[in-house]
Amino acid sequence: MQVGTRVRYALRAVFDMAYHGNGRPVTVGEISRRQRISARYLEQILHKLTRAGLVGSKRGPRGGYFLTKAPEACSVHDLMLATEGPLALVPCLECEESPGAGSPEPGCPSVDRCPARLVWAEAGRRIGEIFGGATIQDLCDRAEQRGIPREGAPEGPAPGRDPG
Repeated sequence: MQVGTRVRYALRAVFDMAYHGNGRPVTVGEISRRQRISARYLEQILHKLTRAGLVGSKRGPRGGYFLTKAPEACSVHDLMLATEGPLALVPCLECEESPGAGSPEPGCPSVDRCPARLVWAEAGRRIGEIFGGATIQDLCDRAEQRGIPREGAPEGPAPGRDPG
């Protein structure tokens, strides 16, 4: 199993907005440059995130993209759902029951009596919990701990954070 580029780039873009945005909209060009993501591809991803309500946009000379939720309220799972849809480790997890004879829908004829399906479902649930518990704020905290400099950020604590 691999996480697709849309999810990885969405995570990097949203992290960038939270970490470098400092409460202001961030342009596609800024994110593209810092994260080394094609601006054209990034716009497609940001459009999906905007439709999902995770990101907002502002037009004009001081425009750009911004988070609509606090970084601690936005999870990796939220980004996965917005860009790729629900996590299903195997195709049969998307089926509710076995397709009938002559059904045009693909599926496994044993979906309703397969013991392996239970293992896949549990693994998917646990992975979802891990991604659901990892927030953008967690990434910002880790970046700060690693000494990654914030572009344009003033001296002092990160915006929205209690200084002590």
